[in-house]
Amino acid sequence: MRKEMIQRRWSRRPGLLSGLLPAIALVLTLGPMAAAAEGNILVIVADDLGVDKLCRYRGDCDNPPPDLPETPFLNGMMDRGIRFDGAWSNPVCSTTRATIQTGQYSRRTGILGGLGPRGSGILPEHVTIPDMLAAVTGSNGPDSYQTAAIGKWHLNAEEDEGHDAPVAIAGYDFFAGTPANLGREEPLAGQSEENYCGFKWFTFPESGPNPEEITTYATSHTIDEAIEWIETADKSRPWFVYVALHAPHDPFQQAIKEPLEVPWDVNPEITEPVYSCGPILDPHGDNPPPRQEIVDAHTTMIEAMDREIGVLLEKLQHYALQTDESHIDFPTVIFLGDNGTDKEALDLDFYPQVDGKFHGKTTVFQGGVHVPLIASGAEVSGPHVASRAVNTTDLFFTVAQLAGADLSDLNPPRPIDSFSLVPFFDGSPPDCTVEEPCRPGVYAEILGGGAVLTDGIRPASDSLAVRSSDPALGDYKLVRGCLDCTDPQTPELIEACAVTDCVDGDCLYNIAADPAELVKLQPEDPCPGFINCGAVATELDALLMRLLDDFADNDPELAVVNGCLVDPTRQ
Repeated sequence: MRKEMIQRRWSRRPGLLSGLLPAIALVLTLGPMAAAAEGNILVIVADDLGVDKLCRYRGDCDNPPPDLPETPFLNGMMDRGIRFDGAWSNPVCSTTRATIQTGQYSRRTGILGGLGPRGSGILPEHVTIPDMLAAVTGSNGPDSYQTAAIGKWHLNAEEDEGHDAPVAIAGYDFFAGTPANLGREEPLAGQSEENYCGFKWFTFPESGPNPEEITTYATSHTIDEAIEWIETADKSRPWFVYVALHAPHDPFQQAIKEPLEVPWDVNPEITEPVYSCGPILDPHGDNPPPRQEIVDAHTTMIEAMDREIGVLLEKLQHYALQTDESHIDFPTVIFLGDNGTDKEALDLDFYPQVDGKFHGKTTVFQGGVHVPLIASGAEVSGPHVASRAVNTTDLFFTVAQLAGADLSDLNPPRPIDSFSLVPFFDGSPPDCTVEEPCRPGVYAEILGGGAVLTDGIRPASDSLAVRSSDPALGDYKLVRGCLDCTDPQTPELIEACAVTDCVDGDCLYNIAADPAELVKLQPEDPCPGFINCGAVATELDALLMRLLDDFADNDPELAVVNGCLVDPTRQ
C-alpha cells in the first residue's frame, strides 16, 4: 500500500533580499513583464530524460520503436499544451538544476557539473525562484506565494550538514526529499545500497536532520508528498511547487506494477498504482547485465513516472472542479528533463555512437542537452509546437511572469540569462523588440575534472556548444572542445577526453538534418542560405564569443583565451 502521508506545517524564511535589492543592477535589458493571473505554478523535472525516449519528439506515437516507453499522460500534456522542440539543458543534473533555480547559465552560478563533496552548490547570494517570488509578491500577504521543493535536490554539496539547503539557502518554505541521487546516504538495514524501494527522506523544517526511512517506490512517494503539501497549503494564496523526480536516473531497477491499484480516498474513481522494484542492474559491476536488460528496466521506470504524473494531474483536476473549501485552482504545469539520457539506456538507433563514443548525458551533443520541455494547464492554450531555441534558464522569468511580477527594476549582481516562455503559450512566437528582446541563442557547457591545458592553465570549460535562435541559423550548432587531448597525462584528463569530441577546433553540425551529429560540416561545404558552412561557423563563433566575453566581463577570475574560458588564477 502507498504510504499514508503525515500532515506538516511550514514557515517562510525571512527577508533574504531585504538588504540586497537596492544594490542589485541588471545587465540584460528587460522591459516590464505584462501582469498575469497570480495562479498556481507546478514545475516537474525528470532526471536523465532526453527526447530520444518520448514518441512525440520522435515524430510517431502510432508506430513507435519497440523499446520506446508508453507515456500517455505526457502525451496528453502535449496534446493540450505546447511542446518546445528546441529546448536545451546542460549535460548533467546539478548544473541544469541551478539554471532553473537562478535563471543563470552555469558559468555565472559556478555550478558546472554534478555536485559532490567538492561542489559549493547554491549559495546565499544566488537569487532563486523563491527569493524572487518573495521579493515581488511579499512574504505573508494575500498575493504572496507559498513555495515547496519536493524530491531530488542535488544543489548542495555532500558535506553540507543537515541537507537543508532548499530551505536554509534557496529560500523554499518547505522541502521534502533527498539531497542528491539515491545511493548517497547510508543504506537501510538489510540493503546493500539505497535504491528506488529503500532510501532516506529528509523533511525541513519539521524533521530536521533525522531522515525517515522509506520503502515506498520513490516516484510514488515523491508524488504523494507533492499532493499532501498542495492539499494542506493555504488555499487563499497561490503556490509554486517544484517536483524533482528521481526517475529514470540510476540505479536501474525494473518498476514492477502490481496487479491491483489503490482507490484514492477522496475520489475512488482515481486509482493509484502500486510499484515494487526489481534487482539493481549495475552496468559497472563485476558481472554487468546485458544492455537490453538495462534498457527494458529504464523503460518501466519512465512508464511508472508517466503514470504517477497522471495521478498528480488527475487529483489536481478533481480539486479544480470542486466548489467548496477543497477547491484548488488548476496550475500552469511545466515538465522538463534535466539532461539527456544516460549512455547505458540511450536509444542508439536515435543517437548512435560516433567513433566509439556515446553522445548522451555528460556531453554537449544533442543526446546530452536536447531535452523535452512541455507546458500545459491554466495559462496555456494548445496544442502547439515551438521550434525556436530556448533554455532551462528560461523557467526563472517564466515563473516570474506567471506570478504577475514586474522585474524591470530587479537587478542581480550578475546577469540573468532567462527569457520568459509565456509569450509562446498561445502558440505564437514572441515579437522581438528593444523593450522585450528575444533570446539570441542557447548555450550549454560541462566542466571536466582536473584537466589542464598544455600551457598549465586550468580550463574553466572543457566542452561548450551554442545554437542561434535566429531562424536563418537555427538549424546549425557549434561545438567547441577546450582540452588538449593529443597527449593526456592525468587520469582526470584521460576521462574528460573520452567524452569530449571536437578537440582540434570547432565542430559544426546541421542538427535539423543530422540530429545525431554524425557529420562534421567543413568550411567549404554548402550550407543553404549562406556562402558556405564557413560563414555559418563564423556567425556562431561570434555569438559564442559575445557570450564568453560577457561571462569574463562579469567575473574577474575569468578570461577568454583562444576561444575558451580559463581561470588564470588557478594552476
